[in-house]
Amino acid sequence: MRTSHKADSRQHEPSHLSLSRCAVVSAKLNSLACDSTQLDAKISFDWGLDSPLPKALGFPIDSFSILWEGMLQVPSSDIFKFSVTLNGRARLTIGLIIVIDRLLASSRTVSGSIELEEDGMYPIKIEYMHSTDEALIDLKWSTPTIHEQTVPASAFVYSRPCWQRTIHSLKPFSG
Repeated sequence: MRTSHKADSRQHEPSHLSLSRCAVVSAKLNSLACDSTQLDAKISFDWGLDSPLPKALGFPIDSFSILWEGMLQVPSSDIFKFSVTLNGRARLTIGLIIVIDRLLASSRTVSGSIELEEDGMYPIKIEYMHSTDEALIDLKWSTPTIHEQTVPASAFVYSRPCWQRTIHSLKPFSG
């Protein structure tokens, strides 16, 4: 079963800075606290051998995780294929559906598909874990009518926590 949430528009702040990013030093310090929070317009980063938080003194270039959360609004009703190019591990959750689940095994490109409805607002969560070497992540989407591209900033809406949501049910896609 797939479930999506559509929030009242009064509870959202549209912004070109749309996804909240929480970077955590996890592997070395076993920390669960958020070391830094910032907003990102989209998920397309190539940090190379640098830290994802160069201004945060002491934030590591290895052994960290990043969590992005926000709302996703798609331009059409369709089956969307999401792919993540990365050095590390990732999980993509849309609504309550885990679309990509590669937290246990490191990969270079992973993908999954989900059917989404036009103008629906879907909670989206991207978890990224990086161990060593170059750090990068790029979240892309495609449909039969949209060529594969980095998910544009216009598809993301930053959402403050809200309690009232309308629930839409979605059909699982297996392809």
